[in-house]
Amino acid sequence: MKVLTKQQKRAVLITVVPLLLQSCASLPPSASGSATVTPPAKESATATPTTSAAKAPTIDGNYYLDDGPPTEDKTAYATTPDAVVRAEKILARHNQPYVVLGKRYVPFTQLQPYHRRGIASWYGKRYHGRKTASGEPYNMHAMTAAHPILPIPSYVRVTRIATGENVVVRINDRGPFLQGREIDLSYAAATRLDIVNAGTGEVMVELLIPEQTPTAAGDVGGRVETVEALSPDVYVQLAAYQSVSAAEQFLQKLQQQLPSALAQRLAVYEKTPGLYALQVGPYKDHAAAVQIDEQLCQQHGHCGFLTKRY
Repeated sequence: MKVLTKQQKRAVLITVVPLLLQSCASLPPSASGSATVTPPAKESATATPTTSAAKAPTIDGNYYLDDGPPTEDKTAYATTPDAVVRAEKILARHNQPYVVLGKRYVPFTQLQPYHRRGIASWYGKRYHGRKTASGEPYNMHAMTAAHPILPIPSYVRVTRIATGENVVVRINDRGPFLQGREIDLSYAAATRLDIVNAGTGEVMVELLIPEQTPTAAGDVGGRVETVEALSPDVYVQLAAYQSVSAAEQFLQKLQQQLPSALAQRLAVYEKTPGLYALQVGPYKDHAAAVQIDEQLCQQHGHCGFLTKRY
């Protein structure tokens, strides 16, 4: 074995130590393998479906589309109390069928037993204060969640499979629409379950039915259907109304606000009987539609979600 001199040992340390420091600095933050930063199909300016992608940090520590936790002390949210389950009237206007990215969602219109295992994600400060599908402003500090088909409003117990920890949240929004995603939690609820850093976590979702609330019989919705007769073009949906006149009034307002290149692509479509959607498009390229959605949201304050039309 060759014995190194003192000067040779020092030369080795000078070479190796910076390489070790560099490799440590390049390690990404801890994240679930499924917590990608796929562009979300997000969201309507009125009571229409919303969603978000996984909020996993990227390698440089940022969050997708500037979403993420609040800047204040995060430890306070670990003790946020559960939502209080109470009987609330399920309004038909918040539970209409809708179409997002080639799938037709038929929400429950009455409370039914529901247990399903899947992946939970969360959404944070980018959407704080914006309208949810229920028309209420999203509050990242409250115990709420978005679900594709559970009734609005309703209450669910969400249990993290890895730890057994559970929270009770109120469903007041629509989403997520990424394959394999079951529920999109508020920041407070995600903090309680300790999935903020990972971005996602496997959970069991159980619909809670208040006492003396009758369950329904017959077809009360609660399904996802593949839509075959969709146009291949992609649109950015900004709002949906049950009144065509209301949709057209908003159309005229936006035509005056937006640049002509966007204004001329605005149109109102009847997506389902009695539901009129205001959309921008069409765009052949999915990435182009994502770029338009971000332009509308960041520069003009009108955030939409990607969809298609018949």
